[in-house]
Amino acid sequence: MRARTAVVITAVLTALIVFGAFSALYRYTPAKTTTVTEMIYSTKTIYATTTTYVTSTITITQTTSAGMGITLSNYTLLVPNGTAPAMAESTSSQWPSSMMAAAYVGDGYVMLTPYPWNSKEWSGKIDVSYNGSAAFAFVDEAYRQKYNPSAPVLGYPSLRYGCDPLFSACTAVAPILPLPMPVNEVGHVYSVLDYELHKGTCNITDFSYDIWINHGSGLTAGDYEVMLWLYYAESPASSSWYTDLGGGYLTLLINGSLVQEHVEVYAHFYANPWSLIIVTLDKPIANGSVGVDLGQLFSLVNSLISKQGHSLNGLQLTSIDIGLEYDGTPNANLTCSYVVNKWALAYAKNKYNETS
Repeated sequence: MRARTAVVITAVLTALIVFGAFSALYRYTPAKTTTVTEMIYSTKTIYATTTTYVTSTITITQTTSAGMGITLSNYTLLVPNGTAPAMAESTSSQWPSSMMAAAYVGDGYVMLTPYPWNSKEWSGKIDVSYNGSAAFAFVDEAYRQKYNPSAPVLGYPSLRYGCDPLFSACTAVAPILPLPMPVNEVGHVYSVLDYELHKGTCNITDFSYDIWINHGSGLTAGDYEVMLWLYYAESPASSSWYTDLGGGYLTLLINGSLVQEHVEVYAHFYANPWSLIIVTLDKPIANGSVGVDLGQLFSLVNSLISKQGHSLNGLQLTSIDIGLEYDGTPNANLTCSYVVNKWALAYAKNKYNETS
């Protein structure tokens, strides 16, 4: 729910440039390819097979589905990836230059960033880190003033795959999803996320995907920010700022079970520079393993916004973030966190899309 006005963005960008925050942002070049063989097994997710691991791209030699009617291929593990620890931290003492602090995981498919974008006057720190086996985000903040007082969000500590058009911060990309790419060519690529949300004393706006679909570099009229709220405390339906576009069903992989889950879609359309689309699960999930068919998600969004004279056709999928939008009472100590145990991409055929 990042209701970021042009005035706010201009002010933040100006401050970032002045304090040199962009010096840390660059297109990541992957490390030299290494090949090992390992056995992957998890009772919480959906794979159990011997694999060959090459710069984080896993080729399934035999897929097991435990009767779920789903077959995975081109399995690409984003987290965990590599054993070297990494951390990006934003602190009030280094504000605003540390807002877009960045660190990269393993082969560089994932960028960590704290991104407290709406915290204007505050104390504390926001960390996003990787310990060699999982990624963590931790908020410890007390704020006095926001850049945009009407936005129920202080920041979005997150993990990124691709290039954020707001800040030109890019990661390496895998062959299964070589961003940027035409959004209508994504196909049935599943993003599988195993996560734990710890609400603490924050008001959790949402734990979500934040996906950018646009014309190219930067943002222009007719671009879209598509959020998929996996967890939220209050529905966008409670705000007159959004238009309810209707709903539909997504084929999700929830804790190892393939289910048809109903979602509702909301929008706030802007003439310039971009429009915001929010997709919410009817049943929010605070902890678990959730796989999303990205092509199906974009198809549903496109079908609903087309009724309002909008379209994703001809646009590029440029980045996919996952993270936490949080808020709270001014001057109170706000603490909350989340853990990403696993984030993977895989092409999937299942009983709902096997002929498509």
